[in-house]
Formats: sequence, C-alpha cells, structure tokens
Amino acid sequence: MFLLDTGARRGELADLQLGDLDLDLDVALVLGKGRRERALPYGRKTAVALDRYLRVRARHKDAYLPWLWLGKRCRLTAWGVQQLVRRRGEQASLPRLHLHQLRHTFAHAWLAQGGGETDLMRLAGCRCPCPRGAPPSFTWRPTVGVGADPLPGGPQRALISMPAW
Repeated sequence: MFLLDTGARRGELADLQLGDLDLDLDVALVLGKGRRERALPYGRKTAVALDRYLRVRARHKDAYLPWLWLGKRCRLTAWGVQQLVRRRGEQASLPRLHLHQLRHTFAHAWLAQGGGETDLMRLAGCRCPCPRGAPPSFTWRPTVGVGADPLPGGPQRALISMPAW
C-alpha cells in the first residue's frame, strides 16, 4: 500500500527509518537518487496501515533497530523488499510482480486523477534529462478489451510510456 501511495523506489523504502516518518502530516522523508532528500506524502488508508504495522513492529525482537521495515531476522533490505512484493503478488494471482510496476501504477493513477506531469516528477524524484528542463512526454491511450483496469471516475486508460526513473 505504501509503495502504491508514494511511488517510492526500492532503496528508498528499504532505507526508511522510524525518524523519517511524520505521522501527524502523513509524510515520509526519503533520500533518493543522487542523495537528494524528498518528501513522500501518503493517504489516510496508508496512514492507518502504517499505524497498525508500527503497533505490531513494537513487539518484534528487533524493535530497537532504527529501520522502519523489519524482516524475520533483522531489517528488511532492498532485496528483501523485492522478494516480499513478488511473494505477495503471487498470493494475489499477480505472477512476476515487481516493484517498478507499483511505481508505474502510482504515476498512472496520479495522471489519471488529473495530476500534472511536473508535480508527478517532483513527487517521484525524477530529474528531467530533457533539454532546457522540458518535461518528458507521458502518452495516454484509451484501452479496450482484456486486462484493462477501469479507473474510478474516468475512462479506461493505459500508460504507454514514461521516463526511466
């Protein structure tokens, strides 16, 4: 849920520490590519899920560690996050699910709900490689047929291309 709500990268998620969360403002601070800090706002459902997780985490044998996400043995590494997402995907009948698909879904939902490309680039920590700072092109195409997911409040759409973050 956190990944879908924030568009966080795998390393950003794995490196999150308890002190990086602002539970009053529902924002996580991450250190992204290029060692640039950015804020990841998240929604109410994610805040409730995080609150639930933190209560369970407090009883974990490694609860004294500063990292937010704990595994069975210690902190959850970037590789552990990847394995967890893949395993959860298989349980949800989504074979070969990987983290970057969740990042794309975040971008897709942002644009489908009327969010701007420039704001999306800031939220996602994308440094534009385009000349003179022109934003990359996000191309939309209506979809029909098998596998098209309806989006609330709008037509069925698919994200065709987006920058490599």
